[in-house]
Amino acid sequence: TLVEPRNSILDFVDREIVDDFIHQMRDRGMTIRLGSAVKEIRSKPDAAEVELADGRTIRSEVVLYAAGRTGNVGSLGLDVVGIDADSRGRIKVDPQSFQTSVPNIYAAGDVIGFPSLASTSMEQGRVAACHAFGVPLPPPPETFPY
Repeated sequence: TLVEPRNSILDFVDREIVDDFIHQMRDRGMTIRLGSAVKEIRSKPDAAEVELADGRTIRSEVVLYAAGRTGNVGSLGLDVVGIDADSRGRIKVDPQSFQTSVPNIYAAGDVIGFPSLASTSMEQGRVAACHAFGVPLPPPPETFPY
């Protein structure tokens, strides 16, 4: 059983692909509960019990809880400088420079959303710093060594 508090999964993937993915999971016997939040997880001698916010309980041998990443922007005072973050703490940036809607403020990493990987975040920070200081970026390689 997949329990997801939002009404959709994989927001960064084309809907057609996500719809097919959901169809494939259901064909394999998976139950998908979108719009359902986990209230509590209890360990029992023979199973785990997952209580949902609506009062339903799911019993399972194994529970994998993946909370995801949400940018921690609540105390940055973004509203004071005129930058908006969405409900998940993501800041909109120019994808070429990582510049926000305020020209001298940049954002990179988890606070801008997918893919939220350390290696990607480091590269985003490098690109943002180069843009901020007018340092030209070399063109990306035509091939990447394996």
